[in-house]
Amino acid sequence: MHKRSTGRVDGSGSLSQMFGRTGGGLSAQLVRTTEQTHSGMVWKVSVPFIFSCLPLVLQSILLWMKRQYVLSWFVSAICPSIRRRFLCVSGSFIYRFESESSSSPKGAPVPLEDIEHVESTSIDSLRNMVIENEIIVEQIPPSCRSLLSIRTFSKVQYFFIEGQEASVWVRCIRQAKQECVTRRMGHSRIPYPRNLAYIDQLGEEFLRKNRRMKKKLEEWQDKDMEMRAFVQSGTTIPKSPGY
Repeated sequence: MHKRSTGRVDGSGSLSQMFGRTGGGLSAQLVRTTEQTHSGMVWKVSVPFIFSCLPLVLQSILLWMKRQYVLSWFVSAICPSIRRRFLCVSGSFIYRFESESSSSPKGAPVPLEDIEHVESTSIDSLRNMVIENEIIVEQIPPSCRSLLSIRTFSKVQYFFIEGQEASVWVRCIRQAKQECVTRRMGHSRIPYPRNLAYIDQLGEEFLRKNRRMKKKLEEWQDKDMEMRAFVQSGTTIPKSPGY
């Protein structure tokens, strides 16, 4: 299910020859076929920010409402969900895809150097299905035995891992991060493969695009809130000169 490739690429041939079949896109096939890669199917736990801020009692009430047919439509959007994802550690990033055949990542790639902490937790140690004493999950896939937690400066991502592979993920992510730090400091004695450098470039561009879109959305939401507050205050908008 998982793949850890250790073969070396000599860097011969043009980038267009290496990646011609993929059309230059940041596809799952392109990312997973490189060396120094670990990949596999996981279950991502998506937790809305509003839900994570609530006390456990209110979380339990919302999950109960979600299980009721009449009420589920009203609360589903703010309750956690578990989705099947293809996770891949490659080069300087962690990528998430909907499947192994996806043409682009799902969400922003995670820079390995941004990771503060990564760990695995046995499912048996999750009392009452509560993650880190903060978040209640409604269900855990039967085949999963561990929870993988990836903490960055801005957020925490959770993944349920099938079998006993979580420790392998932790080891690979930590090793890949250390390689990134060593390479950035100029201490690496191993030439960085051209294909990984190319994929890193695509990952950087995808990340910048994602952040620009997120910033524009936040700006639009701020303007919308300001306009709503302005209208509710009953203040009239001054007319421009000449009217």
